[in-house]
Amino acid sequence: MNKYFWVNTHGLISSEDTKVLTLLYQPLIGSHAYGLYMMLINLVDRNTFQSDVLERKVLFDLLVLDEETFSSAIDKLEAIGLLTTFLKDDLYLYRINMPLNARRFLLDAVLGSFLKSEVGEANFNLLFSYFSQVEISRKGYTNITKSFDDVYKSKDLDILKSDLFVMGRKNGSGIIIKDSFDFEKLYEKLP
Repeated sequence: MNKYFWVNTHGLISSEDTKVLTLLYQPLIGSHAYGLYMMLINLVDRNTFQSDVLERKVLFDLLVLDEETFSSAIDKLEAIGLLTTFLKDDLYLYRINMPLNARRFLLDAVLGSFLKSEVGEANFNLLFSYFSQVEISRKGYTNITKSFDDVYKSKDLDILKSDLFVMGRKNGSGIIIKDSFDFEKLYEKLP
């Protein structure tokens, strides 16, 4: 029986997203899942944010994956929050979720800690250094930034109402843990 798929997304990845995917997500999901994510996002049309309907065999052939390795890669992308999968009859809809930004990923209680446990402290510190810098001191400065109301005098504003979907990027929301999670064990391992 033939199985088909199509892909949609809320936006396209940037070079910063690619850096986060490569350096932070890839050590957790592996090269097959990383390659699958990149293949799926590149099948998406830049104007419609969706792909054509294709046979799943296309993915197996282009990525040189067998069905077991492909299923494992899908599972990892779903578990890490990068992919949501829907099925209707023999048609899979893969909705690509945008990666977290580096700050949210590294400071996430689960993802940051899991990455550190997987790659070790020295490698984690190396990866962390690619996304951090010494903060510029604001000591002695006073914030004098004006608010919107200070500058603009607005009349009654009408709230935008439309039945149309406004295209735009929707950032990933992180991972979802369905089963009970022992936060005590996590807190014990946090620095």
